[in-house]
Amino acid sequence: MKQFIAKVGRFIFFFVVLCFIVVGINYVLLRSSNIDFAENRNILVLGDSNAQCAINDSIFSTATNLALNADSYFYSYLKIKRIVETNQPVDTLLLSFAPHNIFKNGWIEDPKLVRSRFRNYFGLMNAEDLRFIVGNNPRAVLNSAGQIIRHFPASTYQILTGQNIFDIGSYLPITRNTMNEDLLRLKKGQSLTFFELPKDFTLSTKEIHYLEAIMELCKNENIKLYLINLPKREELLSLDKYGVSEFEEIYRTRYEDVDFIDFSRFPLPDGSYADPVHLNLKGAALFSSYLRQNNFSTHMQNYAFESD
Repeated sequence: MKQFIAKVGRFIFFFVVLCFIVVGINYVLLRSSNIDFAENRNILVLGDSNAQCAINDSIFSTATNLALNADSYFYSYLKIKRIVETNQPVDTLLLSFAPHNIFKNGWIEDPKLVRSRFRNYFGLMNAEDLRFIVGNNPRAVLNSAGQIIRHFPASTYQILTGQNIFDIGSYLPITRNTMNEDLLRLKKGQSLTFFELPKDFTLSTKEIHYLEAIMELCKNENIKLYLINLPKREELLSLDKYGVSEFEEIYRTRYEDVDFIDFSRFPLPDGSYADPVHLNLKGAALFSSYLRQNNFSTHMQNYAFESD
């Protein structure tokens, strides 16, 4: 019995060591890889699904959209940091900035989001970033490590053959339509089909920390930062539970020295939205065409946030 236990113990030990080696090799390979970013594009788009679905970078062709649904500012920070580290040709950052980005949204803490994000993002993390995410939810990180091991052969092949390995965001066209259902939900004070309303207007200290880390990084690297509030339906913006007035006060008191382009009430025809938060394929094409045809001084002039 003792011999059996000893053999099982040795097997477990060597298995754990092997797992650490596999994860370590994958990490080293990822750290040597660059985020795919075209040389003729100088504008980076980051944020959550609000930005992911609104900016079609095949139309607004000087930009690369790396936004992703429910992406915390922590993950946006990892992306811009890696792009700076690898001298990618970015001089302008458009960062999604809306009430649901800074009020408590649970995106950093959510176990499902941690599990789904860690395998794709851990190659962008340094020791400090790893300590943060592991300390934040160690069980979810451990579960995600199993995915790294399972995908090790395929991901290693992709890296060694020069394929884009980072699945960390891109423009997402939407053709669905839940608008009528969601407008009824808004009237009843319910959450939307594809969007959770803020539970309260308490600032997320973690989101704010990484938002300000992005601001500091852009300042140090001479990257022009624009906070942008993407188009939304008026029914959502006028809803007290969405917290527009509280959000605007936060901008006035903390970030007024950062350029903020408020596209939230950008005029779009009926049929441009998939739901009150996300533009559909048609709406994204119209909005992206506007971005392509107008420089940012025009955007600032037409959609500058009114602080008074």
